[in-house]
Order: sequence, then C-alpha cells, then structure tokens
Amino acid sequence: MPSMETVEMIRNILLSAVDLPAETVVETAPPAAAAAAVVWILNGAGLLLLIAWLIRTGLSDPLARCPLRRHRLPPWLVPSQIMIWMVGYYFLMVFVQTLYPDIESPAHQLAANIVMILWYLILLVLFLAAARFGFVRGLKGFGLRPPAPGKDLAAAALTLTAVLPLIYGAMAAVYWIGKLLNPDFAMEQHASLAALGDFPQWWMRAVIVFGAVLIVPLFEEVLFRGFLQSALTAQLRNPWISIGLTSGLFALMHPYPTHLLPLFILSVGLGYAYEKSGSLLRPIGMHIVFNGINITFTLLGV
Repeated sequence: MPSMETVEMIRNILLSAVDLPAETVVETAPPAAAAAAVVWILNGAGLLLLIAWLIRTGLSDPLARCPLRRHRLPPWLVPSQIMIWMVGYYFLMVFVQTLYPDIESPAHQLAANIVMILWYLILLVLFLAAARFGFVRGLKGFGLRPPAPGKDLAAAALTLTAVLPLIYGAMAAVYWIGKLLNPDFAMEQHASLAALGDFPQWWMRAVIVFGAVLIVPLFEEVLFRGFLQSALTAQLRNPWISIGLTSGLFALMHPYPTHLLPLFILSVGLGYAYEKSGSLLRPIGMHIVFNGINITFTLLGV
C-alpha cells in the first residue's frame, strides 16, 4: 500500500494538473489518488510488456504466420449487418423517446438500456448463426471454440496491459493539445459513464453495467473483429491493413471526437490479438476488462 506521503504527493500532482478548486479535491482526493496509483502501476507494467514484445519481435512481422480464418461469407453480408444494426438501433431509440420524451428521466434511461441490450442479444444470435454456417469449421473457425480458453483469457489480460500505456498516452496527448488550443477544452464522457453518475439507483446501475461491460463488448467484437476484420483480411491478404481499416471504422462509430485516437489504438490491440491467436475470446476478454476498468473508476467517483 502507498504511504500517506505518497498519496498526498499524488493528490497535489492531480490538483496542479487539472486545476481543480481545493474544495472539490478534498472530496475526491482519496479515490482519485488510488486511481492514479493504479493507473501508474498498470502503465509501468504495460511499458515493460510492450518493450519485451518489441525486443522479441524485432524487425520481424509478428502477424506473418497468423492463423487463417477461411469463410464463405458473401461480400454484401458485413455491410448489411452494420446497416441493420445502426438503422434498427436508431428506430428503437426513437420509439423509446416517444414513450419517455424526457431523456434525462430514469424511465427513459432504463428503457433505452434495456432495449439496447435486447437488440444486441437478438443480433448476436443472428450473427453467430451466420458465423456457424459461413465460416469453415463453424464457430471454431470463427474463433469461439479455442482449445485453451484459460490461456486465451490470460493472454488477453497481458495484451491489454501492454496496450494501456498507449491508450492513456493518447488520451493525455489529446487532453493537453486541446488545452493548448482552448483553455476550456474537456474530454467527452461516454453516455453510459455519465448515466452511472447521474442515476444512483442500484437497479439502474446494474442494467448499465451489464450492458456496458458484457453485452456491448461481446456484440462489438463479434461484428467488428469476427466479421468485418475477417472479411477484410480474406479480401486484402494483409492483416495489418484490415486491422487499421476496422479500427478506423470502430473509432468513428463511437460519437465522441476526443476519443477517436484512444479508441483507434484500443481497436488495433484488439485486432492484433484476434489475428495473432485466431481466438475471438482474446479481444472479447480485453474489451470486457477495459470497459470494466472505466466503469469501476466511475463508480468510485473518479
């Protein structure tokens, strides 16, 4: 455990970095200091893993011998999946707003989250059925029946740890560049994280956490990594290009401009884990843990 002097030092650093009024920091200093300590530990461990990975790979291409995922997917399938997802989600949210016009009310937020979860679950069933018949070896060829799931989840934790310094570095760069250009600049907050702070009801938070930590990562990894990246890799014969294109679209699909670079880097890490192992459990595990970290910090009031 860090000493009280260390906690006080971190608190002062945070105060000077974000220029918060003293009374605000007094209330939030303990969780903020603890979160800062956790972030520094994760960054340190991640940098060591990243350096070890760079030394190990050297000048060689780590994806030169990545597993092939053969499939029989028609070229129109993935664009259709994305279109159905977006159009369906839009009209469902319009329906929720018709029932509960006050978007800041608990009823509206609860209905919106439940509808999103149900819609994603329906699409997951349909998409997995398409993967069952569209990929050679079915779901195993898709990456959902790996021989050693425990090994995949452990590798997911290590890979995410190595990627976190790059994500946090990108967030810091966006923040400080934004501050230089505009003193009033602030990073946007994800709608789910904002809702956690706005609605203290346990049942509301349980629904939000269930959707954000489990359902959304499952759905997004099946769609973006499983289908889109697999289709691009098979077409382009270059996994790095398919990872880059998938990551660009993944970042753009999240309506938070200040998050574009961190989300792109996260997605590259997710795509690399999928291509390297052939197991979809690795990016799913990484995505779940990443969202869980953000949710945990938010619930702690950081």
